[in-house]
Amino acid sequence: MYLNCHYWGRDAFVLNLGDSLVPLILRAFGHDCAPRPEAAANAGRTLLVIGSLLDDADLDRIAGPIDVWGCGWRGGSVSDRNLDRLTFHGVRGPLTARALGLSGTLPQSDPGFLLPAILPPPAMRHGLRLVLPHCLRVRTQLPAERLAATGADAILSPWVVRRQGRLTSAKLQQAAGRLLSAAIWPRGVESSVRTLAGARFVLTGSLHGAILCQAYGTPWAAYADDGIDAPAKWQDLAALLDIDIALVRTVGAGEAWWDRTGQWARPPELEPFRAAFPYRQEGAR
Repeated sequence: MYLNCHYWGRDAFVLNLGDSLVPLILRAFGHDCAPRPEAAANAGRTLLVIGSLLDDADLDRIAGPIDVWGCGWRGGSVSDRNLDRLTFHGVRGPLTARALGLSGTLPQSDPGFLLPAILPPPAMRHGLRLVLPHCLRVRTQLPAERLAATGADAILSPWVVRRQGRLTSAKLQQAAGRLLSAAIWPRGVESSVRTLAGARFVLTGSLHGAILCQAYGTPWAAYADDGIDAPAKWQDLAALLDIDIALVRTVGAGEAWWDRTGQWARPPELEPFRAAFPYRQEGAR
C-alpha cells in the first residue's frame, strides 16, 4: 500500500542516513512511499516517521492534515495553526511530548530502534572504532585530519546512496556535490546500518547513528564536532534513554563515557510504539 510521507531529502539520490531509514521501516509494515499523492491510501494526509520535523519551518512546507509517528521536536516554535493539523500516534521522546503539551502516556520511541527486527545484525563484528560525522559537518575537516583528531580507525559517511528511482540531472548534480564535499564514499542504507551494528565503538554526530548503535548494542558516544545540530533532539534521546549524554571529541573520551554512563541506558518500550503505527500493518515484521 502506498502512503503519502514526508522526510528530509526524500527525492534526493544521496541522502542522510537517518532519513534513508524511512522506506525500510515503511516496507516492514507493508507499505511504500507514494510516488504520486493521488496514488496514496492516505490521500489528503501526510505521514511523518523520522526526523526533527515538528517546528513551523518544516510543517509549513506540508499541506493538509499530518499523522505523526516517531518524529521529534527540534527546539523551535510550533504554532497553533500547525498543532491543529497534527494527529499524534507516537513521538520520539519525553522532551517532545512536554514541549508540545502531549500526554506522557503517548507511545515514545524512534522508529530506528525497530531496525534489528528488519535487518538482523551481522554474524560477526568487524571490530573497528568508527567516527560518523553529521552530514552538514563532513567538509569541516579532511578525512585524515578527522581520524587523527578523534583516534578512530575509520570514517563512516553520513550520506547514503539511494539505489532506486529515476536519476535526473538535478539529482545527479546534488549527489555529486555531496559526494565531493564528503571525500568519503557513501554506502547503501543496509550496508551502513550493518557497518554500525558490527563496530566496536562509534563516535557519532548523527542522532540516528546513536539510535542505531543503541538498538544493535554497539557502544557509542555523541561527537562534539565543533558544534552539534539541534541540541533539543539529543536532549530528547537522553530523556528517552534516561541517561545524560555528554559531547566528546575523541574515541577515548567516548569509550570512557560509555563505560561510565552510556551502557546503563534504558531501552524504550517498542511494542506499544509499534502497535501505534497509524495505518493497517500488512505483513508487518
